[in-house]
Amino acid sequence: MAYFHSDYHQEKNAMATALSFYYPTEPGVFASHGQSISLKSVSIKGEIKGLSLKLSVRQSYQNDTGENLEIVYVFPVAYGCELMGLKVTHNGKAKTGKVYPKKTAWQKYEEAIDEGDSPILVETNSPGLFTANLGNVLPGDEIQVEYSYFELLKFEVDQIRVVVPTTVAPRYGDLKETGELKEHESIEPSLTARYPLELAIDVVGDLAESSISSPNHSIETSFAPGLATVALANGAIMDRDFVLILKRVKALEKSFALCAYDPVEKRHAVLASFCPTVPGLTEPIALKILVDCSGSMAGSSIAEAVRGLGSVIDRLTPDDYVAYSRFGSDVIHDSRKLLRCDSKNLRILREFVSQTDA
Repeated sequence: MAYFHSDYHQEKNAMATALSFYYPTEPGVFASHGQSISLKSVSIKGEIKGLSLKLSVRQSYQNDTGENLEIVYVFPVAYGCELMGLKVTHNGKAKTGKVYPKKTAWQKYEEAIDEGDSPILVETNSPGLFTANLGNVLPGDEIQVEYSYFELLKFEVDQIRVVVPTTVAPRYGDLKETGELKEHESIEPSLTARYPLELAIDVVGDLAESSISSPNHSIETSFAPGLATVALANGAIMDRDFVLILKRVKALEKSFALCAYDPVEKRHAVLASFCPTVPGLTEPIALKILVDCSGSMAGSSIAEAVRGLGSVIDRLTPDDYVAYSRFGSDVIHDSRKLLRCDSKNLRILREFVSQTDA
């Protein structure tokens, strides 16, 4: 676990920060005793270039409770990404961080509170979930939290799927056990809250020529040479994660690379994607399918597996052969022999797949 400390005017007015990882949840600021802080605005900006996504999220809050609070800010990042930075602006004064050992960070945080400063302690709970503790927030104080992260995207068959987490919801299991949150960091999700959301993502280069859509939000896309800008339609709220789909990707037809210079290390970093052209299979295949149906696959995992198997079946030809087996506590062979992929056997195979469950 990495921890941060950040200077505020002087070294003695330190603000501490800590790092870890968890599954995506919804951003929110709330007092340590559970009192909600008013969320004023949310703005998300990003850039997709090659297989890289750079995203920054800015949220503005105000303490309108009439009390002097120590508050907790919970925010998510996409699974598997890297947190690149966190900046907090308190009444117009910006605070950024430095890395300190965990024990030192907590010590500086407590000392700063005792001195009347407004320190910040940020820590990672589990992959994708962060919490920030902000001390000495006075009535009427305005807080702006901005964080940025980098995600390495990947092709899923013939498309790229981008997910921007925006909500804290019970779908990720128990917040304290699964999410490793402390009691004062856990919140009760609201089904009635309607926080407005602004989002704009630039798609740069060859990817700008792909088919761009979102399955769960209304979007507006504008085009310029080598650039497509995706924005949420008016009236969007933070009630679900934002999903962006790039299909018929031109970059699939060739290899490409990105190069960046690190002025601190005085070195270059290169991200390359090699997409060689592979001739299609011309000979029949004999395919044995073994599906993981253990309890850990329950829910969306088994549903994705079933969808993927349907795509496999669609590609089989009458000259191919296939066998189907499943395993959990035991192994079940739905077809012990390889079956010729004629129309009758494919119907049987589809029936096996449709009954597949964890």
